[in-house]
Amino acid sequence: MGEAKRRKENDRFYGKFPKAGKGIVVSPPITITEDGSLSARGGGVDPVELRRAVLFWDRINKPKNRLISFGMSDDERYLKECKLLSEMEVSVGQVSGRAGLIYSHLHLAAFKELEEREPGLWSMSEGENSFNLQAKGIFTQGRGALVELHRAIPLPTADVPLEDLLNFKEKRRDELLSLTLEIDGLFSRVMNAEDSDFELKRAIGEIDQRCSDVVAAGRESKIRFSLSDFTYGVSLELSSTNLLMSGAAGAIMGTTVGLPVVGATIGAASSFIKFNVGLGGKLERSKKARELAFSPYRVVSRLINEPI
Repeated sequence: MGEAKRRKENDRFYGKFPKAGKGIVVSPPITITEDGSLSARGGGVDPVELRRAVLFWDRINKPKNRLISFGMSDDERYLKECKLLSEMEVSVGQVSGRAGLIYSHLHLAAFKELEEREPGLWSMSEGENSFNLQAKGIFTQGRGALVELHRAIPLPTADVPLEDLLNFKEKRRDELLSLTLEIDGLFSRVMNAEDSDFELKRAIGEIDQRCSDVVAAGRESKIRFSLSDFTYGVSLELSSTNLLMSGAAGAIMGTTVGLPVVGATIGAASSFIKFNVGLGGKLERSKKARELAFSPYRVVSRLINEPI
């Protein structure tokens, strides 16, 4: 039996994920203010952000350039040795201005190049513990859809050994991939369904169950997990149609739906999913990536000090 045939028969995720794996672009905690200045917390990528990337993505890229450098943590060196983390060298060229605007330009240029190489496979981490862009005029005009999962997804705490986390990821692969598959395909399935209302309810129910499965898997392990708020950004403005203003996407914007299964698992009734519009504009993406716009490509998370 050929290797491909064997994998197809034994791996229920065969053909559902790209062979190269999905990647995420990370950054140390850096805030670029409205006037273009930069403030940073030293020590490399935030340890919780790094562990989130390890848990839910296959590849991590931390772009670097010769003008602004923040060094590398021991955790990052370990992941680089494991060939899970790479550092894309960004060509500086002729740049000028305040440090924050220079860093933003180079960081976004790295993301754009990775997307052009592998359309639809890359996401970018954002937020106060990552790349926190407050300056205006850097993103192109437009709006994206947000999927917000509140108190639904567990994340490893900062002190979890990376080796233990990688072992957990391998052991609980089915639970983690099932959740990722449901979230990544949410908008695509709703938009393409004959009965979008029915498909949305079905998809939310699946996400609810998959979140609960990951919480249960975390509880069974010896790893320390805490609940988190997770926001996924999806670009739904295509060249010919603004899906945010019509059809199924427009109908669900502003909707909040409870997640009773994961709520029962954690012993609370405050887990929910919310659909909104935001993230302050959209990134300029390659033509091929825009065709794959249903896949989340901007990610923000916040750890809640609430162990599972």
